[in-house]
Amino acid sequence: EIVVPFFIWAPRCLRHIAAVLLITLQIAIAITGNYCFFNLVTLALCVVLFDDSVWTSTRGRELSAPPWRWGSIIPATVLFMSLPLNLWLTYSAFERRPSWPKPMLALYSRLEPFCIANGYGLFRVMTKERPEIVFEGSADDARWQPYEFNWKPGDLNRPPQWNAPHQPRLDWSMWFAALGSRRDRFVVESLAAAMLRNNPAVLHLLAANPFPNAPPRSVRATLYQYRFTTAEERRRTGAWWARDDGVELLPEVTLQDLR
Repeated sequence: EIVVPFFIWAPRCLRHIAAVLLITLQIAIAITGNYCFFNLVTLALCVVLFDDSVWTSTRGRELSAPPWRWGSIIPATVLFMSLPLNLWLTYSAFERRPSWPKPMLALYSRLEPFCIANGYGLFRVMTKERPEIVFEGSADDARWQPYEFNWKPGDLNRPPQWNAPHQPRLDWSMWFAALGSRRDRFVVESLAAAMLRNNPAVLHLLAANPFPNAPPRSVRATLYQYRFTTAEERRRTGAWWARDDGVELLPEVTLQDLR
């Protein structure tokens, strides 16, 4: 991932080898992880690393480089202008609080709307823990029933689900909400309000609605730390997941509380 991408700009043979290695890596990641459609997007980019001779028969004719045209000046100009910014963005990815030089900041502010120089790092920082939010509803504030999501962990006995290349937006949002921020708190409260209203447009995104006939009186959310069970734990309990006692994320609320 660090060395091979530089061979994208290498001569034909090395470029093809780099493409094969990158494709192999993406296939391996896709087989062992749930990264939605991201691996497919990267595979599509790898296709352009193979020139026309790979896809078409070249018998009886020679391949020649296309003549220089004025149209080539445009991408060359874009590359010339964006390269310093991309190098700086790469540096800033490793520097916690980089101090932008004023000329660089001015250039970036003008080019940013065109999306030709952007800070990008898909899963650049991986979490080492698995916080998960569990929503529960109650009709009498005594017995609580969990809301199960289609994809993210909830029921300890349910095995991990395969969702790629589909990207479940609600489950995805809950993952970020579990990591915690002010914006994500709003997402949690909005989902709780939808549960209290039995909003069908939202609840059909869940695996099941424990209150199909009437909405619950109260909803609460608890933040747990999940982990896979060990082989011995799974033989003994049959559970795929284990979790701690959890901490309160959203206290018992009614629809009136969220208005």
